[in-house]
Amino acid sequence: MAVVNNPREITTILDCIDSMVDVLQYLHESRRRRRTYVRPEHVPFLETRFRDFDEYLSSQTPESFLEYTRLYPGEFEVLFDHLGGRLHHASTHVAPIGARQRLCIFLR
Repeated sequence: MAVVNNPREITTILDCIDSMVDVLQYLHESRRRRRTYVRPEHVPFLETRFRDFDEYLSSQTPESFLEYTRLYPGEFEVLFDHLGGRLHHASTHVAPIGARQRLCIFLR
């Protein structure tokens, strides 16, 4: 271990240590900050976010549903019965997109 007798060197070393402490504190704080799952401006729409989409799909005639999803409603239901379990995600504090909507968007 080297011995430092020069006061300038000691001051420089202490300044470097202070700078390293600042960097470590910044890195620690930046890791702790969590990103929000939903942006604050979107929170009011969480309860009704797919209501319009569901109403639109349910108001469609079989021909327009075919045009939207490339399947007739009966064919869609058979496909959904077969795949629905794989498309379902576990609910969290904010509900994920539903399996039925996920399939419609995928087919679109």
